[in-house]
Amino acid sequence: MGREQIERELARWKGVCMVCMAEGRDSKHSVSRCTAGKGKLAESERQVAQGSIRFQDYSGCFKCGVPQDICESFEDNGRGGFRKIPGRECQFYGVIFGILYGIKHGYGAIWNSWMWRMREEGVDINDDRKLFTYLGRRREEFGYQSSILIWEFKWVIERLRNVVGEE
Repeated sequence: MGREQIERELARWKGVCMVCMAEGRDSKHSVSRCTAGKGKLAESERQVAQGSIRFQDYSGCFKCGVPQDICESFEDNGRGGFRKIPGRECQFYGVIFGILYGIKHGYGAIWNSWMWRMREEGVDINDDRKLFTYLGRRREEFGYQSSILIWEFKWVIERLRNVVGEE
């Protein structure tokens, strides 16, 4: 998954509540604005995850986790890298974890499959600190560098698409 596909997926799922979508309710809101009990729980867990993860240098935006070439709070530094733009906000802040924790509470089978796969890869999924350290690491794949969180997001979204289909 390259830059264009990552950006497309983030834009596609931004402002979609996975909990409400799974339950057949109006889902045109983020999990942070959900009034359902499971949505509030997903939002609470999203906040913890968002505040706990620490991204490895050059893995993406330290606030939202999105690659720096996608996050609007960064610009090209003219030397092959990026620099933070003072005062500019991330356009995808909270989106990745909102989707993931919404899936946990809306599409539990996808979440369980993801956790099982990571455990099989040696990730200690029962220790949040270790899990968030793993997700915050930098990985280069297909010539594209970002956090492992992005690649895991990709894996989860592919499973979600298999369940809900394309809209």
